Amino acid sequence: MKILISCVTYHPTVGGADDFARMIAEALVGEGHTVRVVCSDLERHIAGIRVAKDAPAELNGVTIRRCRSFNPPGHVYPLWPSLGREVRRFGPDLIHAFNLGYYSLDGVMKFRKTVPIVVSPTGGRPPRGRLYPLLRWGADGALAECPVWTALSLHEKSLLEEMYPSVNGIRLLAPTILPEEFEQDYRDPFPGVAKGRRVLFAGRLSRDKGLDDLLWVAREGCPEAEYLIAGPDYGYKNIARDPNVRVLGALTRTELVAAYRHCDLFVLPSYHEGFGIVLLEAMAAGVPVVAYDNSAQPELCRDGETGVLVPTGDRKALAAAVKRLLEDSEMRKRLGACGRKLARETFSRDQMKVRLKEIYKRALVTANG
Repeated sequence: MKILISCVTYHPTVGGADDFARMIAEALVGEGHTVRVVCSDLERHIAGIRVAKDAPAELNGVTIRRCRSFNPPGHVYPLWPSLGREVRRFGPDLIHAFNLGYYSLDGVMKFRKTVPIVVSPTGGRPPRGRLYPLLRWGADGALAECPVWTALSLHEKSLLEEMYPSVNGIRLLAPTILPEEFEQDYRDPFPGVAKGRRVLFAGRLSRDKGLDDLLWVAREGCPEAEYLIAGPDYGYKNIARDPNVRVLGALTRTELVAAYRHCDLFVLPSYHEGFGIVLLEAMAAGVPVVAYDNSAQPELCRDGETGVLVPTGDRKALAAAVKRLLEDSEMRKRLGACGRKLARETFSRDQMKVRLKEIYKRALVTANG
C-alpha cells in the first residue's frame, strides 16, 4: 500500500510529534508499504529555522519531500502550497496526517472525499493569532467529516471528544520504544559529573516545559544536584549559567539514549503534554521520573510506582521530590524497575503495529462504504 504521511516537520527535527511520525513511517516500511513523508522545509517551525540543504531525502526506506514554506505575517502557521501537488503526484492509497491546527492537516482535507485520511493531532497546542481563523477557514468542519482519528493518550482522547463531538471511536495510538536501544552499553557522556547527583531534563527549551521552575530548583531548591539540560533552543531567554547547570543543546539519538542511561533522575516539569515521550524513554532506561500532575503526564509517571508526581507549578514540592529521590537510592531502583517494566510491556513497537493495522483497515473500510 502507498501511504503518505503529512506533518509539519520531520527528521532531523527533534521533538515528540516528529519522533512519533518517524516511528510510524519506518514501521510501515518494515511491513512492506511504500511510504512518503511530505513536510515543510523547516527544522524548528516556531523559530522559523529551515533544515540544512543536505538534509536527507530518504531515510531508512522512507522518502521525504520537504516543501518550501512561509509563515503569514505575525503567525506561526507554516504554509506550503506544494503540499497538494505532492499528494497528487504520489497518488496514495491512504493519508496519515499529523499536527492538529496546522497546514499539514488542514492542507490535505481537500482529498478527504477521494483518499482515506487518518487524523493524528499529536498533542500539540495549535497556534493562535488575529488571522488564524481565516487561515483555517472551514478546516474544522472538514476535519469533523473524517471518521478515523487517533489520540496519544487518554487525556488527549478526552480533549478531542470535547472539541469534535461528532467524531466517534477515537483510537489510542501511542509512541513506543525499542527495548534493545536501551540495553546497549553507552560510554558515560558526563565523566566530570558525580554519580548519584545527575538530574536530566530533555525537551524543547521553552517556558511551557517548566524550565523556569526547574532552574529555580537548581539554584535555590536543591543546589547540591547537577542539572543536565538537553534539547533544541526555541528562544528561551532565561537559561541559567549556574555552575551546577550544564546546557547540552540538541542531542543526537545516540547521545540522548546515553544521557538517559547515565543519569540518576529524569525531571519534566511541563505545563502540558499530549503524551510525554521523554518520560517513556527515561522509564525504558530504568530511570525514575518526576513530573507535574497535569495533562497526560500521570498516565506515565504513576505516583509512587514509576516516579513522583508533583502539583503543577509547586516549585518547593518539585525540589523536595528531586532531593528525596537523590537521597534514596533504593527508591530510585524500585521506581526505575517499575518504569522499565511498564515501558517495555505496554509500549512495544509490535503493539503499535497491530493497532496501526486496525486503524488503517477501519479507514479503508469506511472510505469504501
